[in-house]
Parts: sequence; C-alpha cells; structure tokens
Amino acid sequence: YSVLGGKVVINAELSDARRNDVVWADRVIGTVDDLLQMESQLIHQLTDASTQALMSCTIRRAMVLPVPHLDSNALLLGGIAMMHRSTARDLDRSRELLDAVTNRHARVATPWAWMAKWHILNVIQGRSADAPTEFRQAIDIADRALDLEPHSSLALAIKGHLLCHLGVDLDKSRDLLLMATEVNPNDHNAWLYAGFWSTMWGDSGDAVRESERALDLSPLDPQRFFIEMLVAHSYLVANDLSKAINMCHQSLRRNRYYLATLRVLMTAQYEVGQVEDARQTLGQLLALQPDLSVSKFLSYGGQSKIRQRAADAMAGLGLPR
Repeated sequence: YSVLGGKVVINAELSDARRNDVVWADRVIGTVDDLLQMESQLIHQLTDASTQALMSCTIRRAMVLPVPHLDSNALLLGGIAMMHRSTARDLDRSRELLDAVTNRHARVATPWAWMAKWHILNVIQGRSADAPTEFRQAIDIADRALDLEPHSSLALAIKGHLLCHLGVDLDKSRDLLLMATEVNPNDHNAWLYAGFWSTMWGDSGDAVRESERALDLSPLDPQRFFIEMLVAHSYLVANDLSKAINMCHQSLRRNRYYLATLRVLMTAQYEVGQVEDARQTLGQLLALQPDLSVSKFLSYGGQSKIRQRAADAMAGLGLPR
C-alpha cells in the first residue's frame, strides 16, 4: 500500500498457495480517515470483493471437478453455495457434494445439518413431489446432526425451521429456534429462522426485529439474497409493503431467479395495488415454474396466514387453483 496525503492506495491479492493461482486481485483507493473507522467502507469493499471471489472460485471448482478431487472444505462450501442457486442442475450437484462430505465425515454435525437444509430448499424451489414427506425426511437428518452435536446452533435452527414449515409442533419449533439464538447469539441462521417463525406464526414486530438482526449479523454473507428474501417476508407480514418490495428488489439484484423472492414481491405488489407489476412478476414465476398452481403452492407447508395471502394474490391474478 501507499499513502499520498490523505489518500491510501491498496494493492490487494488473494492467492491459492496449493495451486499457485491468483484467485483475486484489485487496486482500491480510499481515505486514511475512512481506514481508521470502525465501519470502514474500504475494508468492507476489500472483504466483500475477496469473499465473493473466493466463493466464486470454490463454486467453479465444485461444478467441474470430480468429487474425489475436491477437499472436504470445497465439498461443503460448494454444497452450501449451490443449494442456494436456482437451477435443478445446481440443486442436484449440491446434493451430490453434500452426500460426499457426509460420507467422509459421518460423525460431524455440520454437513448433516446442511443436508437437512437442502431438503427445505428443494421443497420451496418447487421440486418436491411430496413436500410433507420430504420435510419429515429432513427432520430425521436434522435429528442425526443433533445426536452428534446436541448444542449445534445450526442444527437446532434448521430443525426448528423444518417444524415451522410443516406447521406442526409449533411450540417445539419456537423453543428450538430460541435455544439456537441462546447457544450462539451471533449465528445469523438462528435469528433468521426465528424471524421466519414469527413471520409465519407469531408477532409481526418480532418477525421484523429478528429478521433484521440476522441481516445485521451477515453483511458479507455470499447468500445474502436469501436473508434479504426472508427479511422481505417479515416486512410483508408487518404490512410494510413498500419496504417488502424494496427488499425483494435488492434480493433479486443478487439472484433474480429465486422463486420465494418472486412470490413475496408478487404478493406485496398485488396488495399495494400494483396489479400490472404483480402480473409481470407472476409471469416470471411461471417462466421458472410452469406447473405452478395455487394448490401446488399451498402444498409446500403449513397453512399460515402469510402463505394464504400469497395464494390469494396468485388466485386474484388468474393463476389456476
């Protein structure tokens, strides 16, 4: 780096020493005053860019290399990243990677917890032929993770999230989620799923508070679009429709193909009176999920008020029941 008056110039490089590859390099300019701040924009810029580059490199390798050639870290990170993408191919590859890492580390809780999460996303992306059965299969996997590590905040949060989606044993679901936030108050997944529980079944004020807490804890998360989608859900249940729409647009700029985000956006647009915009959003949904119907959407989980609002919007826009 070099300092020129009040300016600082940083030449940064991220290298993979194992393969002697440069993963990322950049030259950034900022002020010395900014660099000394607790919330330095320059540090955020460097961290965000290097994190995104590292994840992109991991995903590229996970997509093309045979599973035996990938180390366990690449298997897990690739599996997590690809499950949050939008295509059937990505979800299938994610499952393959997670299968491999659970086979290699059968007595480690974290890969099993993420495998349970994979089943949730398989359902909400509209790929499951029997959502309730798949959710119960995922609960068994989450229980396996908890048997291995009873105080895993990730496993506690994911099991609570599964029960929340099913709409059964809601008190136990809430207890698991609150336990996860107590075990690790800095686990954004625990707060995120607690916020989703409040969105589906609880108080709208709690939904917003818990969801925004998750957002604050994960400023550089590569799956930030997913967090923003669930925050938008909380704004929708609080009837802050303009904030829900804005948050959906923010999420879609990171991943414009994510079905759950499009469903929240369509619902908020319809309820605020932006019917033509809602119809266009429904068109995007149908382009990605041609077999979508109101009844198919309602089969994804428990019949909460927020799910019914989305179904009513779909029906109001002419989607077959």
